Amino acid sequence: MQYGVHLPLMEWDGNRFDVAHMAEVARRAEELGYDTISANDHFVFRRAWLDGPTALASITSAAPTAKLMTSVALPVVRGPVSLAKTLASIDLRLECSMANPA
Repeated sequence: MQYGVHLPLMEWDGNRFDVAHMAEVARRAEELGYDTISANDHFVFRRAWLDGPTALASITSAAPTAKLMTSVALPVVRGPVSLAKTLASIDLRLECSMANPA
């Protein structure tokens, strides 16, 4: 069975929502054997909400082998070409790390 974790993109129960916290969540998820890290893609929400694709891009070095995904993506709002380019750019990090293993 494979498990995944969702990045904390907004404050919840007083927990912070910044890049350092997301990187720690991603690092711990990978250490614990989680397979996938996901983020939502919302533009409007009642609370402050970090951008999903940008959040995924910010944690790539913290979890270099995890699969990254959006649990929601908004091609109608973002534009299908720009969303595809953004997600393909994030996906490229995995190809680059496999081609140049440390």
